[in-house]
Parts: sequence; C-alpha cells; structure tokens
Amino acid sequence: FEQWNIGADFDIGAFGVGAAYTETESEVLGVSDEEDTMVVGADYTTGPFQFGVSYLNLDGGDDSEDADRYAGGVIYTVTQGLT
Repeated sequence: FEQWNIGADFDIGAFGVGAAYTETESEVLGVSDEEDTMVVGADYTTGPFQFGVSYLNLDGGDDSEDADRYAGGVIYTVTQGLT
C-alpha cells in the first residue's frame, strides 16, 4: 500500500480557498488498484455565518470507482465553541 498527498489552504480576509490531491496504489492478492482524488473548496465568512462549497473528483482503477461530488453548506456560530 502506497499513498501520498499534497494540499494547500489560503485565507484572504473573509475568503478561504483550499485544495488537496491524493494518489493511492495498493495490491491485494496480486490485484492492483490505483485511485486519484482531487478536492477543491472555498468559503466566505460574514458575521456569524460561514458559507462554503466544495468539489471532489475520484478516479478509481476502473470506471465503477469514478465519482464526482458537489457540496455546499452553511455554519452559524451561536457563541464561541457552539456552531
């Protein structure tokens, strides 16, 4: 089993942007598998609200393991430590 990844996260004022890439290779009982995963996301904070979106792309060893995922969400901070 081998895996490596790289990622970055930048915050510029109220905006945040991040990305990560992971490559995984494995072999079980002579059968090899490889997966590549890429994720990018962004968020914006205003007052007690934080709005975010992200995209994930998974490329597996065969087409049955390929996936695209889009996500979005909102966080509301009631008080420090309670969201």
